[in-house]
Amino acid sequence: MGTWKKILTEDDVTNTNLGSSDLTSSSASRTFTLGTGNASFTIKNEEADDVFKILNTSGDVVRTELAGGLILVQDYASTPNQGYIKFYEGTSSENYFSIAAPTDTVVNQHMHFPRSQPSVGQVIRVAANGVTGTNPYVITTEWADASGTTINNNADNRVITGSGTAGTLEAESNLQYNGSTNILTVTGQAKINDIYVSAQNTSSTGDIGVGSRTSVVGSQSSTNAGRVHYYTSTGGWAAASGNTESHNASLIAIARGNSSANGMCLEGFIKPSIFNSSNSSTTFALGKAVYLNSNATVTTDVPSASGAFARILGYATSTTVMYFRPSNEYVEIA
Repeated sequence: MGTWKKILTEDDVTNTNLGSSDLTSSSASRTFTLGTGNASFTIKNEEADDVFKILNTSGDVVRTELAGGLILVQDYASTPNQGYIKFYEGTSSENYFSIAAPTDTVVNQHMHFPRSQPSVGQVIRVAANGVTGTNPYVITTEWADASGTTINNNADNRVITGSGTAGTLEAESNLQYNGSTNILTVTGQAKINDIYVSAQNTSSTGDIGVGSRTSVVGSQSSTNAGRVHYYTSTGGWAAASGNTESHNASLIAIARGNSSANGMCLEGFIKPSIFNSSNSSTTFALGKAVYLNSNATVTTDVPSASGAFARILGYATSTTVMYFRPSNEYVEIA
């Protein structure tokens, strides 16, 4: 048969009753073991508010709760075991932020917060010579002005350059880049020591290579990608013919797309529309001069018909790509 145990109250005046007198532990250790599950040990004030509470919650997590919303948590379920502190907001028991040590920290650290009051906008940083000791390392911090970067004359699309002053950059009003059009605009002179040009990215008709020169000058006109167009007296673009002298005497360009708004190639590597009537081929004879056909296509066949015009437009650099650089001169075939 079990024995009865009495719960001591304040009326039971003994030197072993915490309700009526202070207790002094013997030299031996004493242990209070919480049961499994959600067992807890709670100390309340006279208004029945929780002042101190230890919970052995499910999932091997031990919580120590203090009045005011401060909770210490030791998570024995995580690997490795991790401890953290939760600070709950004053009006809710749900919302909080927490501070936790890294799960893989390799040293012990003890941090001292600054003694002085901060100014608005200041941040905490490690003070000069602020790391002392060895495992645990003692870290002394201080308030410091937040390090930021000032951009003078900042505005949309301006390219940012250095100023020679730490933390200060310059937004250049004369150097702007538009990401939607991929156009870099330089107001004034541009000094470029070396311009790299190549036939890269010329897989489709009308594609231009690296370093090619294009323009959107004139009114928007319908064009055919890869074909030669001349600049008209009305300020637009129209298909050019090698049999028409006025076309050969005009500014000419190769269309990049089906509208002059896509750009007209004035010089550079480009994949044009090709037709050689001599053998009905649509490829170049490599290395040969390129001429204009009557239908705005190009050819490496030398014009020979009487009354036709011959103007060298550039040279074939592969069977499908040419370097377009029209001559300022043309001749009429007798």
